[in-house]
Amino acid sequence: MNRLLIFLVALLLGCTRQAKEFEDYSEKIGFDPSKPTLLISLENCSYCFTEYQETVKEIDKQLFNLVIISSQIKKASLLASPDNESVFVDSEKYAIKKGLIKSLPVILLPDGEKIEIFSPAQLLEYTNNYVL
Repeated sequence: MNRLLIFLVALLLGCTRQAKEFEDYSEKIGFDPSKPTLLISLENCSYCFTEYQETVKEIDKQLFNLVIISSQIKKASLLASPDNESVFVDSEKYAIKKGLIKSLPVILLPDGEKIEIFSPAQLLEYTNNYVL
């Protein structure tokens, strides 16, 4: 019983910490934390630019934030044009430093949940079926 209680407390603290990291990150980059946020790293994923270029165009930016992690702002702008309303560039790579993303794209939900994306098809399926 004690092990279960310790596990549940650790799980709760972990989820709270992830939500706090997400909130801090949203303040630093400037996006709305009440919307799901797609993170795509052009730093740690060499094929992500070509693999997700077309898919990113199909995402409803009214429902999702898009943050492109890249020290090369011009390259990030070729993937999607930053507008500081729903498309942002993390040129300082804060998401990587905070451990929010490793290499593959992820969707961060407002509650702190993280969904790793393995393919453009999975990304489209998730974003097309997402309900607020």
